[in-house]
Amino acid sequence: FALPGVLLRNREQLAMSNLATWFTPSLQTISRSAGRRSVLAAAYRACAALTDERLGISRDFTPKGKHGLAENICIGIPNNDIGKLFNDAEKAETRANSTVARELMVPLPSAWTDAERAQCAGGLGEMLRARYGVAVLVSIHRPSKDNNNDHVHILFTTREVDANGNFGKKTRILDDVKTGEVKKLREAVCEIVNVQAKAQGDDWYVYAGKFSDIIDDYVPTKHISIKA
Repeated sequence: FALPGVLLRNREQLAMSNLATWFTPSLQTISRSAGRRSVLAAAYRACAALTDERLGISRDFTPKGKHGLAENICIGIPNNDIGKLFNDAEKAETRANSTVARELMVPLPSAWTDAERAQCAGGLGEMLRARYGVAVLVSIHRPSKDNNNDHVHILFTTREVDANGNFGKKTRILDDVKTGEVKKLREAVCEIVNVQAKAQGDDWYVYAGKFSDIIDDYVPTKHISIKA
């Protein structure tokens, strides 16, 4: 899940704005088989102090939040208690290799204001809640001093969660790319970003497919990792 975003269909429309080549969202899983835990993941992303009750491990990332966190938005999380939510998510899974959460990471325009980024990021979280019935933690991170990498981490449960915080069935539709749901989710993300960009008069759009679909003679570039 990592290519740019909208559903602009013809060349005339494309000529009106620029393809945003910086837009590379990612969808990943938080899985026990990889040694990962949803409570600790939530603590890091929310810049909070949380305890994983299952493992008896506590982590305090509040110092990171002084400069690295713009805002947390809780959607479908009773009392905004992220510690309880993700501890309950861990308790809901019994297998040693269970996937306990999913994360959608989306770059956000550095030219937008904090309020504009929050509006877009919140819209993405609401979309996940409406589409899959999951509980969602939206954590908007500020860039480091040497880049414009504003972005949002959207951590959400792998199970449906009702208004009272009760966990239901797994959202297995996102487990297999063959269902086509990941592609639909990618398009939904792009649509939300593009609607806001258009409303604000921005001269760019994001696209959910391959660059080569819309750019003649496009030559792919090599990915440069964050470590570079």
